[in-house]
Amino acid sequence: QMTLTCLLLYVCGLAIHSFVRATTFDYGFDARHVLVFTPPSWARPGRTTEELLADFAERNRTVAASVEVLREMPEVSAVATFSSGPLGVGIHDTSGMLVLSHFNARSLSGVTVRRHDVGADFVRAIGATLREGSDFEEPAYRGRQDVAIVNETLARQLSPAVAVDGQELRSSVVGGEIQGRYFRARIIGVVKDLVESTPSRPREPQIYLMARQAGGYGIAIRTASSVETALPALRGAMQRVWGQQSLIQFTLMRDELRRVLVPYRGQALLLGLIVAFCVPIAVLGLVGALTHSVRLQTREIAIRIAIGADPNAVRRAIVQRAVLIVSAGIVLGTSTGVAVGRVLAHELFEVHPVDVVSVAVVTVGLIAIAGSFALLPARQGTRIGPARALRQA
Repeated sequence: QMTLTCLLLYVCGLAIHSFVRATTFDYGFDARHVLVFTPPSWARPGRTTEELLADFAERNRTVAASVEVLREMPEVSAVATFSSGPLGVGIHDTSGMLVLSHFNARSLSGVTVRRHDVGADFVRAIGATLREGSDFEEPAYRGRQDVAIVNETLARQLSPAVAVDGQELRSSVVGGEIQGRYFRARIIGVVKDLVESTPSRPREPQIYLMARQAGGYGIAIRTASSVETALPALRGAMQRVWGQQSLIQFTLMRDELRRVLVPYRGQALLLGLIVAFCVPIAVLGLVGALTHSVRLQTREIAIRIAIGADPNAVRRAIVQRAVLIVSAGIVLGTSTGVAVGRVLAHELFEVHPVDVVSVAVVTVGLIAIAGSFALLPARQGTRIGPARALRQA
């Protein structure tokens, strides 16, 4: 009974932990006040190469005009273009992959990064966390094409940790020169990993370079107030720039991220509900077994008190025995739970089957239950007289 209860509680703990992780998942940027404007398509069928190039150039000029208009609006606190990246949730552009060749004149091998061409205000526009260094908004770097920002994953690959006196030390990559095919830049900052596409994808090394022109996939807009309040004015401004017949598309990043996380939250919640229905039954069975076990010791309690044993010592011995039995069940139940967790690993979101948090909560909870429900009948048994206890036994 105790092993079964521990098993169900452990699996329930995995499900709850998985749901919490999916609910509080950190994409690495603040999406609460971020809108993404996707410019209308510029490529039209049946156009010649020269006409397509002219259309693309005109589109870039219109995007640049859009950025200037947005920057002048009181509803906007920051705006920047981007080619691809964490704001393109669900878009995984393989054309942006680069192979780095050198870092600080040191040859690199096997370091592949995802390149993003962004505007100067990109870090502030999406609310990214700058771990060290500066961003493109610094006056010394505005408009320069030879500077770059990297994410933490790439920084760790460029500067591996070195163990010194039992501690891992890593030198800063800020100020280092990074080189790849078609570009060379000096690293001016490191940002927190920005998750691209869905959370199931592993963290990738990423590099952010100043865009040479205001083209790209879209425009990131950080509103000064709520996005719902600013949306009508933004939509009207873009209609004036692009024309009334253009398809003006805004995406609320807050809603987009919630949509992406729905399957992960649903899986964790469903698993948790299934196990949660079984847990009360198992806990009630455990409580009943503990209470019955202590009541069976009524005769032993009476005899020990009759020969002069301290009632408090008797109660402590009974509780210790119950805790010992439950501890054995915890060991067996947790071991079984880990095996079950490995089977259900594909249903868990960023939670390892060997989950320390779930083990700790289940252990403390079961020991508390064992102590409480063993102490109550033990106190009742030591309060009645030995003669009465023997008659009841």
